[in-house]
Amino acid sequence: YLQWFWIRSLFNRSSNFIVLTIIGSASALSLIIILQLVGLVPHSLHGYGVLSQPFTSSGLLLISLFIALAYRERISHRLLLTLLLLLQVIAIIALGQLSAWFGLVIGLVIYAVITKKLTLKRCLIAALVLSLSLFAITILSPRVAKKIQRLSSVEHIITSNSMQLRLQLWQQNYSAWLEKPIAGITKVIPYNNLTHVHNIYFQQLVEGGLLKFIVWLSFYLAIGFYLVKNMGQGLAAYLAAYLAISVEGLLENWWGDAEVLSLFLIMVILARSYVAEKKKNDI
Repeated sequence: YLQWFWIRSLFNRSSNFIVLTIIGSASALSLIIILQLVGLVPHSLHGYGVLSQPFTSSGLLLISLFIALAYRERISHRLLLTLLLLLQVIAIIALGQLSAWFGLVIGLVIYAVITKKLTLKRCLIAALVLSLSLFAITILSPRVAKKIQRLSSVEHIITSNSMQLRLQLWQQNYSAWLEKPIAGITKVIPYNNLTHVHNIYFQQLVEGGLLKFIVWLSFYLAIGFYLVKNMGQGLAAYLAAYLAISVEGLLENWWGDAEVLSLFLIMVILARSYVAEKKKNDI
C-alpha cells in the first residue's frame, strides 16, 4: 500500500481539485440513488446505485461524506455543500446497509464532539432531518423498512438471516484458521455464496495468519494514530471518517473492495498533504 504515498507530491498542488471531484462524484451517485428510490431511474435487483454492490456505494459515500465535511470547514459559502451532504446522508440510508448506518452515526457524533458542535439545537435539527429522511425512505423502500424494524432489538439483529450467515461463516473460517494460526489459510472458505468474511480485521487474520495480521494492523493503527496526533491541524473530519469506516469494517470487508480502499487511501494522502501544507504556511 506504500505505493499510494508516492503520488502524495502530486496532491499538494491539486488537492482541492481532487476533493471537489470526490464531492461531485459522490453527489452525482447520491442523486442517482435518490432518483432510483422514488422510481424515476431503474435499478438492479441487487439494490440502488450504479455499482455492482450496494456495499461498495455505502463505503464510498461514507468516506466522501466526511471529506466533504472537512472541505466545508475551509470555505465561507456553505449552503450548497450542506445540501450535497444531505443528499449523501439520504443515499446512505437508502442503500440499507446497517454497518454503514452505524458508522455514519458514530462518525458524525465523534465529529460533533471533537469540533464542539454538539449543541442541543444542532442535535434536534439532526434528529429531525434523520427522522424525516427515515420516514420518507421507509415508505418508498420496503427493504429499508425491514432493516429499521430489525433495529428494534439486539435479538432481531442477531437472529436475522444475514447475521446468522456471517456467524456461520466466521465459525467455519475460525476453525480452519486454528489449524494454521501463523501462516493463515490463504483464502477464505466460502459459506452459502459468501466468499469473504465481511469483517476487515478477521479477513486479514484468517487469510494471512498472525504475522501478516500484525503487520497490517500496525499499518492501519498508524493511520489512526497520525489522524489523532494531528487532529488539531484540522483533521477532525478525517478522523471521524477513519472511525466511521472502521466501524463499518466490523460487518463488511471494505478493505477487499478496490474502489473503497482506493478512496480510503486517497483520504489519508489528502489528510497528510493538508497538514504538510498548513505547517509550511505557518512557517
